[in-house]
Amino acid sequence: CTFIYEYIINMWNVWHDVRHREQLEETTDGPAENNIPCITAETPASPPSVSLPFGHQVRTVIANTLGVQHLSDISTPTTPIDRLDGILWHASWLVISVILSRGDGSKNVLFVVDSTSKYSYLCAEVVSSFQTMSGPFLVNGREHTMRTSAQESPYANVNILGRDFLIESRAKIFIDYLTNRGYIDLSPA
Repeated sequence: CTFIYEYIINMWNVWHDVRHREQLEETTDGPAENNIPCITAETPASPPSVSLPFGHQVRTVIANTLGVQHLSDISTPTTPIDRLDGILWHASWLVISVILSRGDGSKNVLFVVDSTSKYSYLCAEVVSSFQTMSGPFLVNGREHTMRTSAQESPYANVNILGRDFLIESRAKIFIDYLTNRGYIDLSPA
């Protein structure tokens, strides 16, 4: 009986979190500053069941583990990169390092892969780190529309690689729970 009760509570928490994200995504306000659509929504009455404490220290530890430096300048790839390496964070979130390009600049950026998020989002810190504020973003050499996270969102400081990118790029996600590593394969089928 306890198992069933815990299962029901867990499923409700997951539904609540997904529904909260969908509500944020449904309130798109059109193009905002820097030609990136901005999500606006009222602050939820209660925080979602899953929060992402993704501060500077966490990003530094993850970046060091992946052998990259978050928001460091890097040369723009000449061809799309087919493999995005990452690690499991909190045993359920795959965090990957991506080369994000815009205009003539490229940076290493950490993303949380979230297949329950309808769209991909950038935090304000990443958007403001690019000097060129026009043109599309390239995710590892592939053009992709990114949205900015609302400041009042519990995910405001997290870059999210959502379902739109995963479907568009025909991504295949691989996770090894024994080593807490994972990767996304973007090679053509």
